[in-house]
Amino acid sequence: GGGGGGSGGNASPLPAAGPGGTAMHFDGVDDYALVREFRGLPSSHMSVSAWVKVAQHKSYNRILSHEWVQWGWNLYCDGAGVMRFGIGQDNKDFAAGRIVFRDRWHYVVGTYDGAHLQVWVDGLPGTKVHLPGATLDNDGDLSIGGAEWDPFHGALDELRLWNYALSREEILGFMFARPT
Repeated sequence: GGGGGGSGGNASPLPAAGPGGTAMHFDGVDDYALVREFRGLPSSHMSVSAWVKVAQHKSYNRILSHEWVQWGWNLYCDGAGVMRFGIGQDNKDFAAGRIVFRDRWHYVVGTYDGAHLQVWVDGLPGTKVHLPGATLDNDGDLSIGGAEWDPFHGALDELRLWNYALSREEILGFMFARPT
């Protein structure tokens, strides 16, 4: 019952990733994880998601990316705190989402349905960007937290990747699901 700040046995009605103690922490200087020669990545449709807690906004806070600037993709937060998702064809095709605030957990998703890029923040969609028929490189390095380029400063949890564009209902379902 009632208010106060005690610790009860009831689960929070809000998403509970990250604060549960499973997050990876990145210092924004030289911390990252790199999966070399990952095979079977999405090649035409995709979604990527993560729980993010940004400690400092900077030009490129890379969350999860693959072979960026070639035929890969990149989910990141920019210097103004805007969440972005891009496909590296000519390094110009980005979808912008909503603002993520420092020192707060946010659920972010980038989707590509074969015709449009879109970014979601906390279940709310950003503007769709028209990009028909993009082909993605389906193998190579997968970078978590930026690698040696554009390192992430903050915490990341529950990173996921799909070979199709998630629907709004799926995004909300994953956002409110308990971490596994």
